[in-house]
Amino acid sequence: MQATVGKQVEELLKEIEAAEALQREHERGFKDAQAQLIVASSSRGTAEATVKGLAEKLEDRTLTRKLATEGLQAYTTQTGFIAIAVPELEIPLETAPWGIDAALTLARRAEAALAEVPAEEADWSRISREVGTEFTQLQSTMSTQGHSATAEPSDHGLIVRIVYQQRPERPDVLEHRLDTELAEQRLILSAQERSLLEEHLEKEVAANLQRMIRDTEERVSAINTELYKRPTSTGMRYRLTWEPLPESDENAVPGLAVARKRLLNTSADAWSVQDRRQVGEFLRARIDAERQRDDRGTLFETLARALDYRRWHSFGVERNQDRQWKPLSGPASSGERALGLTVPLFAAASSHYESSDSRAPRLVLLDEAFAGIDDEARASCMGLIREFDLDFVMTSEREWGCYAELPGLSICQLVRREGMDAVFVSRWTWDGRERHAEGDPVRRFPESGTVEPQ
Repeated sequence: MQATVGKQVEELLKEIEAAEALQREHERGFKDAQAQLIVASSSRGTAEATVKGLAEKLEDRTLTRKLATEGLQAYTTQTGFIAIAVPELEIPLETAPWGIDAALTLARRAEAALAEVPAEEADWSRISREVGTEFTQLQSTMSTQGHSATAEPSDHGLIVRIVYQQRPERPDVLEHRLDTELAEQRLILSAQERSLLEEHLEKEVAANLQRMIRDTEERVSAINTELYKRPTSTGMRYRLTWEPLPESDENAVPGLAVARKRLLNTSADAWSVQDRRQVGEFLRARIDAERQRDDRGTLFETLARALDYRRWHSFGVERNQDRQWKPLSGPASSGERALGLTVPLFAAASSHYESSDSRAPRLVLLDEAFAGIDDEARASCMGLIREFDLDFVMTSEREWGCYAELPGLSICQLVRREGMDAVFVSRWTWDGRERHAEGDPVRRFPESGTVEPQ
């Protein structure tokens, strides 16, 4: 019995010791938990303060971004500067507030497009100085057209507006408006032009073109007749050509060969319906081509260029060599080339003067006309001037014109010295055989030592 009780007491003591150890462990855990709670509470406070600071920063940056977006939208829509500086840039609609994506895309593209534009302080100062001068010029220009220009300062700079038809507009908006009006007017004019062309193109215009082209052909034929009758002293003959531009030429006119054939070979009164249609289509194509080349030209300017038959052709000179007509641009001496350029001009002048009175002077002016031509060829040219019955005034550094081919010539030889404000004039005449000095005519100023009559 005693042993049993002792055993139970011993077990109870062990349980008590275990309970005390467990209680101490729980107390240590409780203290650790309290310490962790204190640390967690401190961290929570720090985190709450951080979150509050970040929220405030986010709100501030959101507001800054919103203000920047609104400022960019206001700057773009009120001034129009971005549209003017980068016209190819697509601007978002003005009716609704811009989102961040639209504003950021616009800002980045504008920055990339204007990256090469100088933006230093000196450039800004220079432009600021020039604004006033250019605005004054704008006001002066507008006033001469019956309009006015105003400038108002804003947060985004100086905004200029032009009062057009009692309505102030920004220059870029007004330009777009005027371009739209011009486009509408061109559409109206195009319809009117077509009606006008259909009514008159195949009649008056085509008939006048036919007459002028034929007149030119006849004038070229008359010049060539003059040239054929008057070969050079070496027997060389020249002739003038007037042909449509070759197809290889960049200014060649498509369809000219067919239209020209009808214009030259058939009278306008005898044209068939097919002839009129083809000539009309050719002339309309010329007008459309000129309009596409310069869409800002007036109707008069477009028609003047489109119907200028002289631009459809080119003149050329040929020489007769080995009984064949060859272009002057082929192998030839410098004298032959010079004669080939000079002689047709004499023939053209002679042909032109045929319509004048027989007593009228047939004057041509020659300035170093025979430069690069040898003496024999010069004599031949002088003979041709006589053959063509032309009167001439010629200036030359070394040419006196004393050739047997000329029956008479009046000459003034001018001499000056460096550093002297005077020119000496000696007068001569050529009678076909000799050159004679002539006396001085009445002087404008008396010689020294003479006394003027009272």
